Amino acid sequence: CLMITGEGVTLDQVKILGKGGRGPALVCLECRHTGPSAAAPMHMTRCKIQLPQWSEDEEENYHLPRVGGVHISGSTRAELHDCTVENATQDGFCCIEQGASASLARCNALHCRESGFYALEGAKMHLHQCSASECSMGFQAHVGGVMLVGAGCNAQLISDIAVTCIDASIRITGALEVGEADIGFAVEGPQGTLVIEAPCSATTCHTVGFRVTEGGSLTATQPCSVTDAPIGFQCEHRGSSMVLPAGCSTAKCKTGFRASENGCIRVGSGYTCDQTPTPFSEGSGGRVLVADQPVSSAAPSSQAAASSSSPATTASPSAQASSNASGDELHCAQCRRSLQPGATACGRCRRSGKPRSQWAFYCSQLC
Repeated sequence: CLMITGEGVTLDQVKILGKGGRGPALVCLECRHTGPSAAAPMHMTRCKIQLPQWSEDEEENYHLPRVGGVHISGSTRAELHDCTVENATQDGFCCIEQGASASLARCNALHCRESGFYALEGAKMHLHQCSASECSMGFQAHVGGVMLVGAGCNAQLISDIAVTCIDASIRITGALEVGEADIGFAVEGPQGTLVIEAPCSATTCHTVGFRVTEGGSLTATQPCSVTDAPIGFQCEHRGSSMVLPAGCSTAKCKTGFRASENGCIRVGSGYTCDQTPTPFSEGSGGRVLVADQPVSSAAPSSQAAASSSSPATTASPSAQASSNASGDELHCAQCRRSLQPGATACGRCRRSGKPRSQWAFYCSQLC
């Protein structure tokens, strides 16, 4: 491998081919600067790091050495522009250790066995117009790592999770698109935090579009969307929270928003659930809290038929009027919306309205 330990070193238009050997990657940038001032940054521009093509067969890969593309550690400050890593049997670009930082622009990780971009153990990574394709994971922050994902980034053809933080922090400030992955965006662990400040989308996810588990938190300030996935947005386990703004959407999903095992999802108004048979699902103490008056919750006509045929206790009009007058306004437990003043049935699914205080009972009838 190529090991660089000095400060202010520049690699320009260098092509590095090899199988790897000693060291975690083909290119290792490691500065152990101890002075009071910051270390001079190392630069890599228009470089290509390529390892031999490896097979998708796990048995054939069992004895492969674990070699990454670019490994940044110590107190290194690295700036990489227009660089590509291909066929790494570990991570494409990895930044590790407290004090290490990397700024990457227009960099690509192709066909990497682990993560395309990886920040961990207190390291910081700032990405702009970067792409991960055909990797196990796209963008990952782990155990204290900090990752800032700017505009123009995307992850395509990811076999596991496209964007994930495990007891670490990721902040997305530019629209990020995920195309075909097992899971689009995931947060795990009580220290796991994902903040989304730009519209993000997940398309063709085999398990779920956005997921929070094990006490993590996801907060979005811009609408997010999921298309073609079993579950659009999922939050599970005690302490896990997902806060979504107005305008989020799912399409071609079996379930739109699901909370279970004491997880909590807050959904803003104006959501849409097109071709989603089950817009909301709660289980094992999970809660989905939805703002009133959604724009639409389109579902197949078979759902409406099933809803009308499902057993449910109905209150008399006089009892409903009494509840409404007492200040406990009527709601639809199916569509999670307030009824119009004076109405006793939902204008969308025609189900009888119930006082919100009785939602738990009526939800059990539906679920």
